[in-house]
Amino acid sequence: MSEYFHTEAFALKKQPWKDYGGLYVFYTKSMGKVHAVAQSSRKITSKLSAHLEPFGPTSLSLVRRNSWFRITSARRIRVFENMFSSGDALNSYAESLKIIDDMTRVGHPDLNLFSLLEEYFLALENFTGLHQSLKSIFILRLLSVLGYCPELNSCVQCKRATGATSAIFSFEKGGFLCRLCEKHGTGKELGEEEVVLLRETLRRSLYEVAMMRTEERVRMSFSDTVEKFREYQQA
Repeated sequence: MSEYFHTEAFALKKQPWKDYGGLYVFYTKSMGKVHAVAQSSRKITSKLSAHLEPFGPTSLSLVRRNSWFRITSARRIRVFENMFSSGDALNSYAESLKIIDDMTRVGHPDLNLFSLLEEYFLALENFTGLHQSLKSIFILRLLSVLGYCPELNSCVQCKRATGATSAIFSFEKGGFLCRLCEKHGTGKELGEEEVVLLRETLRRSLYEVAMMRTEERVRMSFSDTVEKFREYQQA
């Protein structure tokens, strides 16, 4: 017996399937991550192909028979034109999609994650030239949504409040170490501005964090910290 579904979705990945079809990975609003096939989507005459590219939200209709989803219709909800403005922006975006695919499981919907994806797309469209910073902001928020939120307000070892001064970020322990507990772990020393940026990333919207006046060196260090933290969580 077949089941029919209609949902909003972001394409995370695509690859060839059979002669002219495509195998897609989507993160959907109502079902979480799903794998679905589209017959003949790689033919020049295909009406589905342009709507299944991973460059914005899509209104998706699916039919499920046994464990397979098949795409019956798709309509691009919005086209994000500025995302095509540079190769670096596209690379940052593609890397973000791969991280989502790697860190999520099939069939576990999360509205917070879907809303974060929508916010990220809009931010990439509106803040051209900030794609690397936005990617790092998005990844830290993503890790938080997925249950890997770092401890940024107190020492992960002794639980004392760390205040707004410099701190040691322990990738192994998942958060800040105070000066008294440095000997219990290793990590990266962060200045006050970097501490503030990390905290504000989890408190404010992507737009607000992107608009913060922050020196380039601080943003670069922030991106490095987030990337190393993500790598440790995925190891």
